[in-house]
This record gives sequence, structure tokens and C-alpha cells, in this order.
Amino acid sequence: EDFVLTMKNYTSFTGPGRVYGRDFSYSEDRSSIRLYKVDLEYVRLTKENRGEVIADAARQIDAMDETRAMVESWDDLPSAFVFCEQYLSIEGFKVIQQELYQNVGLAIACVAVIVLITVGNFMAALLITINVALCIVEILGFMFAAGIVIDSVS
Repeated sequence: EDFVLTMKNYTSFTGPGRVYGRDFSYSEDRSSIRLYKVDLEYVRLTKENRGEVIADAARQIDAMDETRAMVESWDDLPSAFVFCEQYLSIEGFKVIQQELYQNVGLAIACVAVIVLITVGNFMAALLITINVALCIVEILGFMFAAGIVIDSVS
């Protein structure tokens, strides 16, 4: 109750926080805060790449995860969740980043098993698998050099 009284005084017409007065809604008997509004602004996390300003996926993923962790750590407030429209594409970046390494690794492992079964010689299969792995790395390097970003389209 002390907190509610303090907030009522702070956000009252004569209080120092009067600009926030319309962001609070109190219960009928004004003994508790029914709801409050928090204005936030999405800060763009970008970087410059070859003269172009592009989204910095790693920073965006970190910011999204840290924001969600911060809100989940609030155990003294009513439950809340974090959402904004940009989080849909950032979630895509997060999944793509995880699945890129997983899929490349699985592809190389499958090639190794298939080559070992078909060739029958361990050393020859190892050399062929290394060559295929280096070809995959070369393709990824070419994509980087050409400025092709690995996303849901590429």
C-alpha cells in the first residue's frame, strides 16, 4: 500500500511525475494499481558492411535474449512477456545460426559414412570427406565474399 500511495502522489496533478499520470490505472477504491503502461522504443542494432548498413544479427539475438531474461527474472511483479514485431525475424536469425552449423556438420558426417561404405578404404574415405568439407567451406566463403547473407532466403 505504501508503494501505491507513493505512486499516486508521484503521478498526481501536482507531483513531479505528473506526465506519467495517465499511464496508471488504479482500482475502483484506488487501493491498488490495476494496470500501467510503459513506453519503450526499439533501438536498431546495426553494423556497416561494405558501405551498407545491415542488421547485426548477433547483437540483435543477444539483446532479445537479455531482454526476455530480464523480464522473466522479475519475480515481484505480475507475469509479463516481451514481444515486438522485429522479434519474429530475430528468432529466424537465431534458428538459422544454430541450424547452419548443425546441418553442415551432419552433411559432412553423412558424406563420410557413405564414402566409407562405398569406397571401403578408410584413408581414401578420409581424403574424400576432407575434400567435400573444404568444398562446403569454399562455398560459404564465396557467399561471404559475394555479400550473400545466410538467411531464410539464401
